[in-house]
This record gives sequence, C-alpha cells and structure tokens, in this order.
Amino acid sequence: MNPQDFESKLFEMFPDVQSSGTVSRQQIVSVMNALNTTKYPTWLMQNKVGRGLYKVPVSGQVTASPTVNLQAQVIPMTKPVEKSDNRIVNVTTDLEISNLIPKVYKNYVAFGNFEDVISIVQSMRFFPVFITGHSGNGKTMSVEQACAKAKRKFVCVSMTPETDESDLLGNYVLINGNMEWRDGPVTTAARQGAVLCIDEIDYGAQNLSCLQRVLERHGDVNKFNLERGRKRARAGALLMLALPGGAYIYQGEELTLPEAREIPQDRLSDPRWKMSNYTDRGRDGCRVPLPWRSNTAGAFGFSDNAKLTPNDSWLPQSNNWGDFSVEAQDSDPNSSLNLYRKALEIRKSQSGLGDGPMSWVDAPEYVVAFSRPGDFYCYLNLGADFKLPQGAKVLVSSSPIENSILPTDTAVWFILN
Repeated sequence: MNPQDFESKLFEMFPDVQSSGTVSRQQIVSVMNALNTTKYPTWLMQNKVGRGLYKVPVSGQVTASPTVNLQAQVIPMTKPVEKSDNRIVNVTTDLEISNLIPKVYKNYVAFGNFEDVISIVQSMRFFPVFITGHSGNGKTMSVEQACAKAKRKFVCVSMTPETDESDLLGNYVLINGNMEWRDGPVTTAARQGAVLCIDEIDYGAQNLSCLQRVLERHGDVNKFNLERGRKRARAGALLMLALPGGAYIYQGEELTLPEAREIPQDRLSDPRWKMSNYTDRGRDGCRVPLPWRSNTAGAFGFSDNAKLTPNDSWLPQSNNWGDFSVEAQDSDPNSSLNLYRKALEIRKSQSGLGDGPMSWVDAPEYVVAFSRPGDFYCYLNLGADFKLPQGAKVLVSSSPIENSILPTDTAVWFILN
C-alpha cells in the first residue's frame, strides 16, 4: 500500500485528523475499505498513543518506515559430540557439564519431614518418595536443600500437560547434518547419579509410563522376598483402584505374577538389551506368556499345543508359574485374582469411585488414608499395626484383618457407618 495514497484518502474522508493529529482504528478501517485493501498501514499504526488511537504527523506527511536489512547470526555449536562404545552417540548438554550440586540457602527454614528427606538422600539408595502438599509450600525446595546439605547432585523436572517422553528422556537433534542423541534430564540424572525430582507430577500423568523402568527397583532375584512383594502388590492394587480416574492393569498384575528374571541372555528380544550394549535386560521379564493352567502342558495352558513346554514359549516361563496360574487361583477366595475381581466389582457398584473428588484423612504418618464420596474410605498401612476407625464396615482388604487391626503392608476399603 502506498503511504501517500492512504494519506490523501484519509485527509479527504476525515479532514479533522489534520488538526487533531490522531486517527482512530475505525477511521483507518474505513479508509482501507475505500481503497479496497485488507492490508493495515503498519507504518502508521506503530505510532500508538492510546487505545485505538494513532498519531498522524503534524506536517501531514506520512512516510513508510525505512527497510531494515536483517541478517541472521549463526552461532556455531562448540560443545563436543561424545563418542561411546556402550550407548548411542550423545550430545553433551549444559545440564551435564554444570555443577549439579545445589547451593545451601542460609536462610532456609526446614519444615515437615525434612530430616527424613535428608536421610533418604544421604543413604545413596534407590528410594522413590512421593511428597504432597499445598502448592508453593516448599516441597521442591526441601528436596533441593537436602541435596545441598548432603552434597548430592540434584536434577529437577517441572511437568506440564504438554510434557512428553522426549522432554524427559531425551531426543535426536540435528548436528552438522547428522541426527545425534541428546540426553534429557531424567537420563542425565541417571548417568550422573543425581537425585531426580519430578515436580508437578500430577500434570504429567499421561506420559509417566515412559519412566516405569526408572522408578521400579532392580536387583538380585535371589535376594527378593517374593511373599512380601506379593503382599505389597496386593495392597498397591487396592490403593490404585480407589484413586480418582481410570485404572490400568498390566497383564499378570491380577495374578501378582513376578517378573521372570531368569530368562537366558540368548533368549532376550527387547531391543533395549542390544542398545544398552547388553547391560539392561529390558522389559522381556514382564512380557512372558501368562500361565492359565497349573500343568506345564502347552506352556501352562497358554497354547493349544500340549507339547509346547514352558521353556519353548516365545519367552521362557518360570518353572513355578503353575502356582500363579488362573486355574490355581480361580477357586481360591483369597487369591490375588479373586481380590481383583472383588475390588473391580465394588469399584463398579460404588458411585463415588472412578472419576470424582477425593479428600485426605488425618492418620499416622505411616498410613495413607483418603475418602471418596458415599462414605467410602481407603487406608494403606506402611508401618506398625493400626486400628481402624470405630464403625468401619470392611468391603475388601488385601490381607486378613482381625479385631479391626490393619497390619503392615495392607490396604483396606471400608464404609464408615
């Protein structure tokens, strides 16, 4: 649009703008319509003097702004591309070369379970912790300052509804025409041996499945206490099914089926096994065919071919899986399979479960307790024996309850009369 043509039409249609020195947005639109154009006079509208008002030069001469020749400044990458024999080529990030040990804040005032957080940080052990509380009350800073006091490296990830797996684990970036891998904060924390803090974790519920292998425990299968693990898995199932929202059950959870940790290395098929230079066995232990029958024929009933042995299934099954089979648990009223069936039946019949609100209930620090609409309560005991509230009518429990005493590693659903 020619500025002189616009100026002439403007003064012709609105002579008073010369004396007032201003033109309104409505007048500008009228001139645009008269000139049959949809392009705004940006050279004029950059001189804003009020809401919907723009300054017109006193001389009446409206000129276009000079053209600026912009040239992009190219900043070359100076950080090295790290070559490694045991992982994908990795681009060094600022996070990796920074000092990850936070500084001590001298005015910090410890509160709540700060000493417990310090003990966990100082233990140098794998110990997932969930910290909840009102927004802005210092949860994240308590972890940061615990790391500062213990001189532990600290990496914090703030989740948002848009956070995806690549934001957490890393992604490929284009470097000198090649796609190179760049670690994300979670991967960096793992390599650096840092404490990983996932802030605002409730915002990232849809994408946290990618952290399953980060958050779950690994160790020597011969040192595992399977009976205690089974008891805790049953309690965790009731806790999960009582929480708001949808429920997801992975194959074998309803049988409290342990991970098959003894799969021979030459049978592992998860790509992670090869990509980690044969150090991470991957997810195959959770993908072994389920046992349907107590008898080993047909790989514990997984196949119609009765000659198929547990070792011949596409991933070998454990020899003791007949004890966890559907057939073995189906007729046992106290089995894990029937616990899931009963819990799901109650979940369907209770209008307050599924989507909807929940409220925390005051209880000892080792008891997780909350209520749902309809006088429904869920208690999970992680410590010493705990007596249920008077009037509690038990609907289902993960372990036997006697005389209203909730034992450790046990969850219970009840209605409070």
